[in-house]
Amino acid sequence: ALVVLCDDAQTSVAVANLGEFDQLAQQFYLSSSYLSRLFKRETGTTLTTYLQNVRIEAAKNLLRTTALKSYEVAERVGINDPVYFSRIFKKITGLKPKDYRHSVQNESSV
Repeated sequence: ALVVLCDDAQTSVAVANLGEFDQLAQQFYLSSSYLSRLFKRETGTTLTTYLQNVRIEAAKNLLRTTALKSYEVAERVGINDPVYFSRIFKKITGLKPKDYRHSVQNESSV
């Protein structure tokens, strides 16, 4: 089940479709609390942290390759609150989404 989860999470479309833990757990016929414990035991990281990291990696790709606005990127990766998206993005990358896009554009123009 863990391999399927990791494979599904590799695309931003799959990330957006993962939804809540309850829905995810139901896909594997597990309770959400058991899925969380199992995931932590097998990977060493929490399911929440893993999903945040996958979503932010997908967001970084969209910020590099599209002209989508930050809130549109957030929606594409499954985060419906743009303020929360910016906060999580900065927590993980050290930059706001806008600043990340500018830094990537500056690197490619050098």
